[in-house]
Amino acid sequence: MRWRDIPVEWVEETARAPEWEEASVSGRVNRWRRARDRFLRVTVREEAEQIIVITAALKRTRPAEEKTP
Repeated sequence: MRWRDIPVEWVEETARAPEWEEASVSGRVNRWRRARDRFLRVTVREEAEQIIVITAALKRTRPAEEKTP
């Protein structure tokens, strides 16, 4: 997150209340939110009492389900 200048607040907000969500591998979930002129993807794994953030990245395109033809 430091390398990509992604604020911790954005990651926490996306992990808790995403605009879009999609399944990932190994029980993980990709959660998405608009951020500036890009899209923030936060990959998480939910456990009984916590949400574990695996990775966070800013992307230029939206999640596959949201793309228009």
